[in-house]
This record gives sequence, C-alpha cells and structure tokens, in this order.
Amino acid sequence: MFEDLLEAKLQPDNGLGCIFARSMRKAIKAYGGSRAVLQEHHVLSRPEIYDALINGHARDDPELAVEIGNEYLEEQERRRNSVIHWPISATWCVRYMRAVADSAGGPITLKIFDPIIDRYLREAESDKRTGGQIDADRTRAREASQLRPRRGRDSSLAPRAHLRFAREAAIPVTVDSLTIGDLVASGRGAEWETAVRELEDAGVHPSTNNYNAILAHFVDQRLSPEVVAGARAVLDKMPASGYTATPNALTYSNLLATAKRWNDNAALRDVIMRRSSAYDVIYSALRIVGDGSAAEGAARLRERTTDFPCLYVGKSGDAPVASHLTPDE
Repeated sequence: MFEDLLEAKLQPDNGLGCIFARSMRKAIKAYGGSRAVLQEHHVLSRPEIYDALINGHARDDPELAVEIGNEYLEEQERRRNSVIHWPISATWCVRYMRAVADSAGGPITLKIFDPIIDRYLREAESDKRTGGQIDADRTRAREASQLRPRRGRDSSLAPRAHLRFAREAAIPVTVDSLTIGDLVASGRGAEWETAVRELEDAGVHPSTNNYNAILAHFVDQRLSPEVVAGARAVLDKMPASGYTATPNALTYSNLLATAKRWNDNAALRDVIMRRSSAYDVIYSALRIVGDGSAAEGAARLRERTTDFPCLYVGKSGDAPVASHLTPDE
C-alpha cells in the first residue's frame, strides 16, 4: 500500500500522511531505516515524506520517530549547500523533541512537554484559521536582528497568535522627555531603575514594551548571578501589568539559558509554564543551543543522555538547559 502513497502529495497532519506512516512502519524496521526503503523503491527523498513519518509515529512509536528524525537531520546536513533546501522549521522541531521526550519516558517528561507542545500546535492552527499564517523560518530569521522591541507597539518578536489579544495600556512614561525604553537603550541604568520604582510606588506598572526592553538589557549583560536575579525580578513583576504582559520568545529563551548557566533552577521551574510565550520557547531554545542555528540545536539533541535529552548552551557542553523538566526536589 505504501508504494502508491510514496508518490502522493503528503501533508503531515492529514489522514493520508497518517495512513502512510502506519503502512511504512514494518518496511522501515525490516529494511533498517526509511532511507533504505526509499532507495529500494527508487523514490526520491522529500522533506514531506519524513514529516509525515515523524508525525505519524511521534506518539505510538517515538523511538522510531527519533530514528527518522535523525535521518532527516543527516539529509539536511548533506544538502546544506545544495539548491534544494531541507528546512528545519519550528513545527519540525516540536515534533522531533516530542518524540525524543516520549522515547525517554517518564510521567514528568510528558507532563511538562505536552502543555508546551499542545499550546504551540493550538496557536499555530488558530493563526492559520485567521489568515495570519506566515513562514516560520522567515519569521524566526528576523528575530535575530530585532532583539529590542520597537517603541509604541507590541514587540515584533511576540508570537503572532497573541498580537490580536494585545491590549497594552497606553501609559506615557517619561523621565526628562525620555521613555524607559530610551533610558535602557542608552545605558542609563540608575535613571530607568528610578523611573520604574517611582511608577510602582504610584501603583502604575511599566508597559510590556518597557519590560521587554529591560529584559533585553539583562540578556546583553555579562553573565552573572546578579543578572539572573534582576531578570527574574522583572519576570515576576510582569504579570502585575496584566495578562498580555509577557516576555517575547527570543529574550525569554535567552534568559532561560542564562539562568541555567548559573544553576538557578528555581527561576526556570516557577516561570516556564505560566508564560503565554512558553510554546515558542522550544524553537527559540534550539537556536540558542545551536549557536543561532535551529538545525545545529536539533543535531545536538542527539547527544542526549539515556534518561532525558540534554540541551547544551554554546560550545562548552557543560551547561544543560533542560533540567527545568526534572521533578522538584
């Protein structure tokens, strides 16, 4: 049956893709890999074939899904300089990491991963229905050059699905005609800290934009326990400004990595699941651990431990980011 499906126009999330994945399972195991099956039947490897296989087996046979995902990574690396590009998209990363988590097993793993992943997929589908679907890779590529939110509007780094809910209060905050964001950008730390304190004393909170500018400031600082403590204090204050006051995904993910470097596990555990940008953390974290490349970040997942995937920050390989997925002591 799968011979006819190999040439079909597969979509990972439709019924045809699921039928294809199920029909391919025995053949993949018999031939020792999906690549061998495709070669045997003289079928050209295509990204959508691997997408359908990963999605079809991510739940019922996660170990097989991981093997297929690894083959995809190898193909992607092999074709890096070719005309035909095999993308590593946000959705692909979610599926791969779900398979890695499921194959590791354990209720804590599934309990933590599922809400993040389900939230991501739900928002992506909602975004598609509203006509806001845009290419994920192109979107994330822009994020790297836009670390600081723009003034006067919600951060361009915020997930698109949340933009329609943005109701940031238009509170003009000025100190000598400069906004808090301007003060942060110019490095005038004492002044913006004073401005924030004065606002809070008056019962008014900085805007989401201001908070994100401050968080971006912490990301730019030399790593230290003080930086982690300061960033965590800002994260804890953000909910007071309303449910729309959430950190943008890229800044938030960088703070997670920063906190883990200094073993501030509490900072990870108590904020990871209550941020509306949490579903985007998976993809952004892959870019962090892959030195800006989601493909490299996904490849480094293959160096995981037998108990749980271990994400590494930078090239040192000594600071796992994923310990926030372990049980509380």
